[in-house]
Amino acid sequence: MTASNQREPIEVLGGDNTTNAKKDTPKIIYVKGATALNDEESDKPVTADHYADPEYGFQFCLVTYSPYNWG
Repeated sequence: MTASNQREPIEVLGGDNTTNAKKDTPKIIYVKGATALNDEESDKPVTADHYADPEYGFQFCLVTYSPYNWG
Protein backbone atom coordinates (compact mmCIF):
# COMPACT_ATOMS: atom_id res chain seq x y z
CA MET A 1 0.00 0.00 0.00
CA THR A 2 1.28 3.45 -0.89
CA ALA A 3 -0.14 6.38 1.03
CA SER A 4 -0.17 9.97 -0.14
CA ASN A 5 -2.29 11.49 2.63
CA GLN A 6 -3.20 10.88 6.27
CA ARG A 7 -6.47 9.10 5.55
CA GLU A 8 -5.01 6.26 3.44
CA PRO A 9 -2.87 4.57 6.13
CA ILE A 10 -5.79 4.79 8.56
CA GLU A 11 -7.98 2.97 6.05
CA VAL A 12 -5.36 0.25 5.49
CA LEU A 13 -5.08 -0.30 9.23
CA GLY A 14 -8.83 -0.73 9.62
CA GLY A 15 -10.38 2.68 9.02
CA ASP A 16 -10.90 3.72 12.62
CA ASN A 17 -8.09 5.38 14.58
CA THR A 18 -9.76 4.54 17.91
CA THR A 19 -9.64 0.78 17.29
CA ASN A 20 -6.64 0.38 14.95
CA ALA A 21 -4.26 -0.11 17.89
CA LYS A 22 -6.06 -3.36 18.77
CA LYS A 23 -5.29 -4.90 15.37
CA ASP A 24 -1.98 -6.72 15.29
CA THR A 25 -1.72 -7.79 11.66
CA PRO A 26 1.55 -6.41 10.28
CA LYS A 27 1.24 -3.95 7.41
CA ILE A 28 3.82 -2.27 5.22
CA ILE A 29 2.81 1.22 4.19
CA TYR A 30 4.94 3.27 1.84
CA VAL A 31 4.59 7.03 1.97
CA LYS A 32 4.64 8.82 -1.38
CA GLY A 33 5.90 12.39 -1.33
CA ALA A 34 5.45 14.74 1.59
CA THR A 35 2.47 13.75 3.68
CA ALA A 36 1.03 16.24 6.15
CA LEU A 37 -0.02 14.31 9.23
CA ASN A 38 -1.41 17.48 10.75
CA ASP A 39 -4.56 17.35 8.59
CA GLU A 40 -8.15 16.53 9.31
CA GLU A 41 -9.49 13.37 7.75
CA SER A 42 -10.84 15.55 4.93
CA ASP A 43 -7.21 16.47 4.08
CA LYS A 44 -7.66 20.06 5.24
CA PRO A 45 -4.77 21.41 7.34
CA VAL A 46 -5.58 22.19 10.95
CA THR A 47 -4.34 25.32 12.71
CA ALA A 48 -3.14 25.88 16.26
CA ASP A 49 -6.74 26.78 17.17
CA HIS A 50 -7.68 23.13 16.56
CA TYR A 51 -5.49 22.09 19.50
CA ALA A 52 -6.11 25.08 21.74
CA ASP A 53 -7.70 24.53 25.14
CA PRO A 54 -10.45 27.15 25.55
CA GLU A 55 -9.83 27.28 29.29
CA TYR A 56 -6.12 28.01 28.92
CA GLY A 57 -4.54 31.16 27.57
CA PHE A 58 -1.46 33.27 27.90
CA GLN A 59 -3.11 35.67 30.35
CA PHE A 60 -4.21 32.70 32.50
CA CYS A 61 -0.61 31.48 32.58
CA LEU A 62 0.73 34.90 33.57
CA VAL A 63 -1.72 35.24 36.46
CA THR A 64 -1.57 31.65 37.70
CA TYR A 65 2.22 31.28 37.61
CA SER A 66 3.25 34.81 38.52
CA PRO A 67 5.85 35.09 41.31
CA TYR A 68 3.16 36.58 43.55
CA ASN A 69 0.86 33.57 43.19
CA TRP A 70 3.36 30.79 42.64
CA GLY A 71 5.75 31.66 45.44
